[in-house]
Amino acid sequence: MQKSKTQILISSLTKRELKNFDKFINYYAKCKEKDVLKYWKMIYSKKNNCLKEFKNDTKFSRKILSDFNKIIEKFFIFNNIKEDEVTKILILSREFRKRNIKKYFSKLINEMKEIKSKTPLSNPKNRLTLLNINFEKYLLYSGCDDYPNLYKIAKEENKISEIVTIYSKLFEYFNRIYCKDLSNNEDEELIKIEDVIKYIKKHDSYIKENYPNIYALYLLYEILNDFLNYQKINDLLEYLKNNDKYLAEESLQFCYDSLFEFLIKFIESGNIHLYNHFYKTFLDLETRGVLKNLIHIRPKYFPIFVGMILDKKGINDTLTFINENKEKIHEDFTEQVYLISIAKVEFHKKNYNKVKEILLKIKTNDPFLYLYQKTLLIKTYFEKGEFNFLYPLSDAIKHYINRKFSSNHIINNINTFLICVSKLSSFKKAKTKSLDFVKNCINSSHYFLEKEWIAEKYKELIKEN
Repeated sequence: MQKSKTQILISSLTKRELKNFDKFINYYAKCKEKDVLKYWKMIYSKKNNCLKEFKNDTKFSRKILSDFNKIIEKFFIFNNIKEDEVTKILILSREFRKRNIKKYFSKLINEMKEIKSKTPLSNPKNRLTLLNINFEKYLLYSGCDDYPNLYKIAKEENKISEIVTIYSKLFEYFNRIYCKDLSNNEDEELIKIEDVIKYIKKHDSYIKENYPNIYALYLLYEILNDFLNYQKINDLLEYLKNNDKYLAEESLQFCYDSLFEFLIKFIESGNIHLYNHFYKTFLDLETRGVLKNLIHIRPKYFPIFVGMILDKKGINDTLTFINENKEKIHEDFTEQVYLISIAKVEFHKKNYNKVKEILLKIKTNDPFLYLYQKTLLIKTYFEKGEFNFLYPLSDAIKHYINRKFSSNHIINNINTFLICVSKLSSFKKAKTKSLDFVKNCINSSHYFLEKEWIAEKYKELIKEN
C-alpha cells in the first residue's frame, strides 16, 4: 500500500527530531488543534520516543490529517530558521524596516557585520540573503536623501551580485558539460566562462581565501581542462581537506560527485597508478568522515566503495558502511545497490550459493548496476564451476555493453575481463588451453575490470598444475 503524505513526513523524523516535534506540537496545537493533538498521541509513544504502527483510522478526517501535515512542515521551517542566523536577521530587518524601528535595525546590521567577520558567508544561499538585507537597508535610507549611504549599499549589492554570477556561471558550465550539451550559444550569453576564469586567476589569492565554493569549482574547471593531470586532482583534494567545513552543503556534494566522476574516468583510462591513487583517495575520505557529510552517494559509486572497504578493512567495517549509508542512495536504486553490496560481502566470505541467490533476484535498468551484478555473477559461476551458465552470460554482457556504452575504455576493460575469464575457464576444464593472454594482461601496466581477481585465479591454476 502506498504511504500517505503524513506517513512519509513523520517517518522521516530522527529519534531526536521526534522528541523535539513532540514538544513543538504540544505547544503549537495545545489550544487551537486539539483533534490534531489526539491524532499525534495515537501514533506516538512518548515513553519509548518512537512511532506506533500506522493504522488507517477513519475517525480522523482529511482536514485533521492536512492540519497535522502543516504542523510538521512548520516544524521543518522552524528548525531551519533556528539554525540560520543570516535568515533570522533578514526576517527581523524586514519587520524593523516596515515598522520604522531604525535603532534596532542598525543593531541587526552590526550583528551581520560580526557574523561576516567570523565566518566567510560564501554559501550562495547566504549571498542571496545578503542581497535581500541590502534591499531592506536601501529602502530604509532612501526616504531621507542619504545619497552617500545609498551609493555604498548599491556598490555592496553589485559586488555580491558579481560573486553570485561567477558561482552560477561555473555551476551552469559544469552541468552543461556533464549533460554533453555542446551547443554553442556564447553569442547569447552576457558573461562567458572564459571571462569568469580570467577574473578568478587575476584575483586568485582573494577568491581562494574568501570564496571557497567558487575556488573549489575553479579547481574542478582546471581538472576538466587538463584531464589526466593527477596533480590537479591532488590540488583539489588538498583544498577541500582544508576548507570543506566552509563549503555550502550543495557545493560540497557537487565537488565530491565530480571528483568521484573524474577518478572513475581515470580508472577507465586503464592507468594502474591512477587506480591506486583513487584507492588511497577514497580511503582517506572515508577515514576523515567526509562521506558522512554527503547528502547522497550515487548508485554507481556505492558498490565500488564497498569493494574498497572490503579489501582494506574487512567484512565488519564494510557492513557498517553499507548500513550507515544505504539511505543516501536514491530510493529508485536503494534495493538494487543494497543487494549488490551484500552479494559482494557474501562473495568475500566464499558463500557462492548465497551470492547467486541474491544476484538472481536483482532486476535493474541502470547500465552500471547491470555490470556490477553480471560481472559478480560471472565470477560466482567460475568459482562454482558452472561454465554452462558462464559462457552465455559472457556473450550477453558483450552485446549489452556495445549497445549501452559509447566509451571505448569501458568496453575494452570489460572485454578484457571477459576474455580472461573465458581463458581461465577453458584451462580449468580441459587444462590444454594456453594462459599466455591472461599472463600478458596481468603483467601489463594497463588496468582492467577485476584485474586483481583475475591475477589471483591465474596463480591458483598455475600452482595446481
